[in-house]
Amino acid sequence: MSQQFPVSLLDTSKTGVWRYRRLLSPELGDVSPVDVGDLGPLFRRAVFRGVPMVLWREDLCPNGSHKDRSLAVQIALYRHQGKKTVCLSSSGNAAIAAAAACRVAGLRLVVFVSKKMALGKLMPLCRYGAHVIQSERAMSLCNEFSSAFAIPNLRPSMDDAALEGYKTLAFFAAEQQLGIDALVCYSTSGSTLCGISRGYDSLRTYGWTGSIPALVAAQAGTSAAIAQTFGYVPSGELHRSLIGDLGAKRSRRHGEVVRALRAGGGGAVWIDDSQILAAQQWLLDQGVNTSLESACATAAAMRWIDEGRTHHPGVLLTGHYGHDVSEGWSPPADMVSTAEVIADLPQRLAEWVTESQP
Repeated sequence: MSQQFPVSLLDTSKTGVWRYRRLLSPELGDVSPVDVGDLGPLFRRAVFRGVPMVLWREDLCPNGSHKDRSLAVQIALYRHQGKKTVCLSSSGNAAIAAAAACRVAGLRLVVFVSKKMALGKLMPLCRYGAHVIQSERAMSLCNEFSSAFAIPNLRPSMDDAALEGYKTLAFFAAEQQLGIDALVCYSTSGSTLCGISRGYDSLRTYGWTGSIPALVAAQAGTSAAIAQTFGYVPSGELHRSLIGDLGAKRSRRHGEVVRALRAGGGGAVWIDDSQILAAQQWLLDQGVNTSLESACATAAAMRWIDEGRTHHPGVLLTGHYGHDVSEGWSPPADMVSTAEVIADLPQRLAEWVTESQP
């Protein structure tokens, strides 16, 4: 038994998530890695009201979020299984990571997004070669597409392979010996936190006795199911937050994530827009320009500090604040379609599935 990370289990010839291949599911043992680039270490120290904080900058990953971890594993697995096409509904960060991984792996990605997606997130999808369907019901349309054509749905709340990628967040934190007593991240379905919890469980099976931080879910707007379970949501009707209506309101992982948070003395916090904006300004004052989701997580850490529940929190910062858009750029008509105006949408989707690989 040791508090030291089991370095004998590291594959030092690999980078990113594949450095921890021996700690991942045996199902991934023979999978050829999909390398999306260097994932760290990306940490910054800060102080809030005299309390030290670790700002974990997953927003500086190659494609702007910790989703690079999950999608690298998912796409590698489905390529290994002989899949040619995968699909995903996304608000942006996961879609960009998926498109990048699919380009590396040679898989086709059909991604369903909101009509309101910013051009700054639509641009990299097109540059990576994804087929983009804009729709008011992106999530349900993606589920229907996945079911109709037996196409893997990459959504983390539905695909357990995603959790293998998220487990590497726990491995990374343990290896770096951050010394944090709480780890806070923005969450909708709870998949990231489930993966982190499973990662620490895996380390325990190898005799690691290091300290496990309390896991804390930060939620906002109508994405509040986890926070409601912990009694952290104000009474009355909830409204869309500045972050938007991201992700599943309540997923099949709800029970698992609640158990994981409670087991380690963690919990969930609901954050309002004023707190998000205040945290965003504080981050900018620290020289950190990141996403509103990250500001929400930072605000939750601040709340826990004020309540005396943490003395050294880590905050998972993930997602770009914005993406540069070339002046005059517009989505190519052959790559971006609006579902509601495509009379032959089922046929178009079928063609994308059966076409030869580009």
